[in-house]
Parts: sequence; C-alpha cells; structure tokens
Amino acid sequence: PPITDTTCASLIGAVGARSCDAYSFGPELGNGCACSMDSSAACPQAPGGSALGLLGLPAAAKPLSTPTMGGMTRMTCFYRQWFNDPDLPPGPVAQWQQELSAARVSSYATQAFLRSQANAQQAAAPLWFMTPMPWLEMYPTTPFPTMPPPGAPAPGFAPAPMPMGAPAPAPAPAPGLPPGMAWPSSASAHWIPPPPPGPAPGPAPMGMAPAPAPAR
Repeated sequence: PPITDTTCASLIGAVGARSCDAYSFGPELGNGCACSMDSSAACPQAPGGSALGLLGLPAAAKPLSTPTMGGMTRMTCFYRQWFNDPDLPPGPVAQWQQELSAARVSSYATQAFLRSQANAQQAAAPLWFMTPMPWLEMYPTTPFPTMPPPGAPAPGFAPAPMPMGAPAPAPAPAPGLPPGMAWPSSASAHWIPPPPPGPAPGPAPMGMAPAPAPAR
C-alpha cells in the first residue's frame, strides 16, 4: 500500500514516537515515515509494518543534543518502504529483484562514466585548435622516413677523392739540430744520447771484401 500521513500517524503510538511524518524520494528511491524519538536507544521495529507497507528494519539517524535542549536528546528513526521487498524468501521473485538491482547499479555506473567522458571532451575541445596537425597528416605526399636494413653500414663522411694522376705528398724530413748548435764534446756526452747509427753497409761486389766499420 502507498505511504500516507495516516500511515505514519498510526506509528506514533506503536513505536512510542513524539511525531511521525511521511516522506517520499520517488518510487525508485523509497518512501516511508520519519519518526522523532525522545531517547537515543535503538529504533524499535514497527509492529505489523509489512501490513502498512513498511519493509525491512528501521534506520536510525545520529542522536542530536545541544546545550539549548536542556539535556534532552532527540533521534530520528526512518521506517522505509522500498521499491523491492527485502523480506522476500528465496525464490524466483527474490532472484529477479537481485538481478534488477545489479542492473540498476550497473546503469548508474555507466551513466556516471558517460557523463564524465562528455564533460572531459567538452573541456578539451578548445585545446584542439591550439594543437598542430602531425606533419605526415598535413602533407601526406611526404615520404615516410625509413630505417636501413639490419647489417647495412650507417651513412658517414667519406674523404674527398684525390685528382687522377696527382703524386702523393712526400714525407717531411726528420727534425735536426737548430742552426748554430753542434753535438757536445765527449766530456759532456754522458748525459745526452748519441746520434742514431747510420745505415748498415750493403753487400760488397763479387771478389771484394767490405771495408771495416770505423772504430768508436
């Protein structure tokens, strides 16, 4: 049955409340009665609540007590009527309610995702005008850069070829003593290495002995 003010008024004496008012959040979010209690104890269960259309256990709000209330405490108990009946025994109807609840929760999550995605796209739309288009999309005739095959030598710098018929440059002469200087005398030759030896004499002609090397 639908929840009315008359339904909630019948709860005042049944649960010992100060007052009970009907509330409604729509057929899918639930209706019920909000009853104000004098104490902060647990909410009593409504006798014959199923006959009144109240399903499940009551829900208690946080107790309220302020200095202006003279030490008294008030608490609100909600006696609810759900779109689905949580008191149903196991069976096809209870299973249908569970599947319907799971589909409803999935629908809520999907709607939240789609709305957030639409908000993000709307916020990012002005940024596309400041983003340059990729070069190969703007100029599709430009050949796409390719990588050399594996094992191929990488391109590098090669020396310039020499003109045909040009002689190779001659080697530079070995450095000698500066002008005006001579090798030191034998008295001070112990700390300066001697000059390198000359080339060895070649083979003598047939029938002639080679000349002896000069003595040191």
